[in-house]
Amino acid sequence: MIARLRKTLKDHPFVTLQKVLSRVPGRPMELAIFTVLQLDGVPRISSLGTGLTIRYAGREDLEQLANCADRREIFQQRFDDGDYCLVAESGDEIAGFVRFCTDRVYTEDRFLYSLLVPPNAVYCFDGYTKPSYRRRGILKALMGKVGRWMQDNGKTTTVAIVELGNYISWNTQVKGGFVPLRRVKYLRLFRRRWFFSSAV
Repeated sequence: MIARLRKTLKDHPFVTLQKVLSRVPGRPMELAIFTVLQLDGVPRISSLGTGLTIRYAGREDLEQLANCADRREIFQQRFDDGDYCLVAESGDEIAGFVRFCTDRVYTEDRFLYSLLVPPNAVYCFDGYTKPSYRRRGILKALMGKVGRWMQDNGKTTTVAIVELGNYISWNTQVKGGFVPLRRVKYLRLFRRRWFFSSAV
């Protein structure tokens, strides 16, 4: 309880407000702020630690992916839509994953925000590493594999979205050379949604 309180006090006030609203029965209102970032170039190629391998995932991996992030239906839909998913494995266990796509307009899962993806770009999203495997460079290695795919397919720009409060993802992207392009404020009131975008 004390550790959770300390973390809450360290959060940005807006993130704390988000958490409060998420506890309201029925969740009639939802707020978010997220940033669209861009890397002019491909992610740096990075090697993976001993005992870990990277491969493309498919529908046969749904169960393990759902154990990492409880979104089985979304994973299924994204595979149906032709999105790519890379996983890092330790033995038979998925230690982390990242998804990417080349759709010109991509509607992200959580807020249903429609992101315009340049024709020369790849949109990378949902990078995740299991807690027991963190600080081993897994996400960097996965992004490096995306970079190899980009080189092979003539893509020169990488786009990502990071929500306010996701400090690990923000630090990873900025250290990797991503720069903020625009900030989006999101409001949902019952079933209506609004997005307010501005340049950073």
